[in-house]
Amino acid sequence: KIFLTCLVIVHHVANGWHIILSVQAAQQGSQMDPSSAAWFFVFGNFNQSYFMSLFFFFSGYFSPRSLNKKGTYMFLFDKLKRLGIPLIITLYLWHPFAEEGMSYLIGQNPEFSQKLVGEGVAWFVQQLILFNIVYAFACGEGWAPKIKCPSLLSFFGMSLLLALLAALLSLFFPPAPAYFFTVPLFWIYYPSYIVFFFGGALAQVNNWMDEIKDKSRLVIYAWAIICIAIGATVSLFGME
Repeated sequence: KIFLTCLVIVHHVANGWHIILSVQAAQQGSQMDPSSAAWFFVFGNFNQSYFMSLFFFFSGYFSPRSLNKKGTYMFLFDKLKRLGIPLIITLYLWHPFAEEGMSYLIGQNPEFSQKLVGEGVAWFVQQLILFNIVYAFACGEGWAPKIKCPSLLSFFGMSLLLALLAALLSLFFPPAPAYFFTVPLFWIYYPSYIVFFFGGALAQVNNWMDEIKDKSRLVIYAWAIICIAIGATVSLFGME
C-alpha cells in the first residue's frame, strides 16, 4: 500500500507536469517534444492499467476481518468516519479551491468557472464507502466461501477476460465524458475494481496470499514483462 501510495503521487505529479509542458508549448506556438510526450503517455497508461485495481484489492482484503471483528454497525460507522471525513473535506474545500484554482493559474481554465463541489481524486474514497456498504449487507459477518486459490493460468485468463470486457465496453460507451458515477474512465476500469475488491475479500478468507508465494516467480515476471511490452506498444500507437 505504501508503494501504491507513492506511485499515485508520482503519477499525478507526472500528469500535472505534462499539462504544464503542453500549455507552455501551446503558448509558444509549438508542440511538446515527441519523446517526452511518449514517455508521459506510456507511463500514465501503464500505471492506470493496474494500480487503482490493486488499491481496491487491498481494501477488500482487509474488509472481512474488520467486519467480523467489529460487527456490521461499528464496521460501517468506522468506514464512514475514516473515509467520509476526508471525502467531505475534499468535496467542499480541497478540490474546488485548490485544483480549480491551480487550473486557473497555469492558464488551463482562464475564465475561472469555479465549482462549489468536486470530489476530484476522492472518487476512490467515495467508491470504497459504497463497496464496503455492499459488502457488509450482501456478504455479511462470517462470510467465508471456500474457494481454492486460482492457478496462474486461471489468473491470466481472468486478466484477459477483464481486458476483453474493457475493450468491448469502450466500443459502446465512449470515454467522453471522462467521468461517470464520479469514476474516471468508468466503463473501462470499473468492472476490474469490482472484481479486485471482492477478489481481495476472497483472498483473505481463503488465505490466497500464502498460496501465491508458492507459485512460479519466473512465470509471473515473464507475464508482467509481456504485459508491459504490449501496453507500451498499444499506448504508442494510441498517440498517432
